Amino acid sequence: MLVAEMSMIKITWVLREVMARYKIKNKELAEAFGRNDASISRIKTTDEMPEFNGGELESLCNALTRVLKNKGINKVISPGDLLSWESIDEE
Repeated sequence: MLVAEMSMIKITWVLREVMARYKIKNKELAEAFGRNDASISRIKTTDEMPEFNGGELESLCNALTRVLKNKGINKVISPGDLLSWESIDEE
């Protein structure tokens, strides 16, 4: 029996990159998201998606969208914008 090679994916949390791309400061996002700066720092610096319930993830996306709107950027942030993925070979 032949077994096809399987590719797996690695998912990475990229809030840090999104914030850098749009020059969003921790304080700006903290105010829009209703969290403190330290909380934003923690969820920003991890490579794995923090454990959010659906409402929290939605609130984070909406907060990012509001910050961008305040900067004059017409972009809606979705959960997909906060994740990246790459294919990895299964060993």
